[in-house]
Amino acid sequence: QVKMKKNKKIVGIIDYGMGNLQSLKNAFELLENRCIFLNDLDDLNNTNLCILPGVGAFPEGMKQLHKLRLINNLKNYSNKGGSLIGICLGMQLLFENGTEFEQTKGLGIIPGTIDRIPNQSLKNERLVLPHVGWNKIISIENNNFKWHEEIKNYNQYFVHSYAAKFSKEIEPHTICTTNYGGHEFCAIVRNKNTIGLQFHPERSGLDGINLLSNIIKTLLK
Repeated sequence: QVKMKKNKKIVGIIDYGMGNLQSLKNAFELLENRCIFLNDLDDLNNTNLCILPGVGAFPEGMKQLHKLRLINNLKNYSNKGGSLIGICLGMQLLFENGTEFEQTKGLGIIPGTIDRIPNQSLKNERLVLPHVGWNKIISIENNNFKWHEEIKNYNQYFVHSYAAKFSKEIEPHTICTTNYGGHEFCAIVRNKNTIGLQFHPERSGLDGINLLSNIIKTLLK
């Protein structure tokens, strides 16, 4: 059963033209938060928690954030300890670079590069892209999250062709990975009070809602 929050928090969902926001709004309101759509700095600073969603291509996502003059604002918001969650493309934009279509500079909140998922498994079998469907997220040992045990067997819903390959560089920021065709990718990353989710928790049933609930508790403790 989903545990509801007693005191409503203000959750700002960034509307920068990159995807359907209503399902995210529904999920956060189910957890008894008040949601607003925002696209400027004033609204950003009036939230308890900010969500950077996104469906689409990395270069277009950064272009839209630039158009709304949100790039430096988001970086400053995160650096000052603001609570920020990037989901799907929103998680990818947290990284330093993306290679989709062209080399594009990201927000640089998380170290590393977003690359295309290989189209062959480690057993040389063809992999279908995008990677669509349910996949287990695997907790990294000693990730210091108090809900480590609860999430280790969660299945979450993925839709993506690009990802952050798990590596030594990204390991200190990695909470969970996932595996597709033997290739290991970051599923949840964190830098201070910024968390990135490669999957769609709002489309992942009760496990996804409970995961969001735990993340909110962690960020807004």
